[in-house]
Amino acid sequence: MSACRTLPSPDICPTQDDVREQLLAILPRGRAWATPSGSVRWKFFHALAAPIQFANARICALLDEFFCATHSETDDVWMATYGLPDGCDPFPDLCTKVSALGGARCDYWTGVAASAGWSVTCVDIDDAVGFIASCAVASCDMPGVSLGGAQLVLRVSLSGSPAYGGAGQTQALASLMLASDALSCAPDISPLQCLMARILPAHVQVSYEVTA
Repeated sequence: MSACRTLPSPDICPTQDDVREQLLAILPRGRAWATPSGSVRWKFFHALAAPIQFANARICALLDEFFCATHSETDDVWMATYGLPDGCDPFPDLCTKVSALGGARCDYWTGVAASAGWSVTCVDIDDAVGFIASCAVASCDMPGVSLGGAQLVLRVSLSGSPAYGGAGQTQALASLMLASDALSCAPDISPLQCLMARILPAHVQVSYEVTA
């Protein structure tokens, strides 16, 4: 069995000597055009080959910039294109974000949240918290009224979320708090909301339910 033949790379990055020989090859034939190594004509074309070789080298280097794994000179362009650095992004590493496929299903969204330390489940819109007894007003719901755009309810378990820091979402403002108001504020899940905003479809209306 014969060994497999290795084909040359289709990407040719000529050296200065390669370029010089290509230039000499286009000269007319004949003894008057003989160009021995070291002659004046040979040195002329050798010097002319230098900028051509440099241009070819830059073109060859550009090929690496088309791939995240091999790029180096255009890192600022790559980072700006993919919106990095971003403290909320679930894929802070550039090449990881480039290769991420994303998803449009609840298990993908909750999986990303879980990797960031949040226990989140998707709630069927029919099971979401609705009207509170004695707070709903009769005759407000009109038949045929649209429910609006796509809606998603995310239920967050604080006890199962090691990323939750225990802080309140807002602070009381002077002169706006009444004596009978509770001092406790809603749990601060803004890091989760910021994270989910990076992966959820922009058209989806998202609401959060927080459980202990």
